[in-house]
Amino acid sequence: MSTNKTQKLCEAYTQGQFYTGDSVHAGNLDAETIQKIIDHGFGNFNELKADMVNSPSHYKTGKIECIEAMEEMLTAEEFIGYLRGNAFKYLWRYRSKGKAYEDLQKAQWYLNRLVSIHNPK
Repeated sequence: MSTNKTQKLCEAYTQGQFYTGDSVHAGNLDAETIQKIIDHGFGNFNELKADMVNSPSHYKTGKIECIEAMEEMLTAEEFIGYLRGNAFKYLWRYRSKGKAYEDLQKAQWYLNRLVSIHNPK
């Protein structure tokens, strides 16, 4: 990776932003995600964005993700309400945070999880 890209990444990160090689984006990234960006050489950012939707590292502690613990802790109806509420939350505010595409993907993730619960298979 070029020194210029590394420098821009470090500057953006210290300002609570991240750099994808072409531009700086608002948002906070953890050290693991920063390392993934560095390792990928900024080449496949869409894949990294999917990780922030499907399996953000800050939601995993130990062997399970937070969503799995929530499902175990709540009754079936409570968990359904949790999924509906989160989908609604992301749909409600997707135009307000500057990350519309990511928020819509997150809403879709919660709706897909809800659909899978009701799938008669």
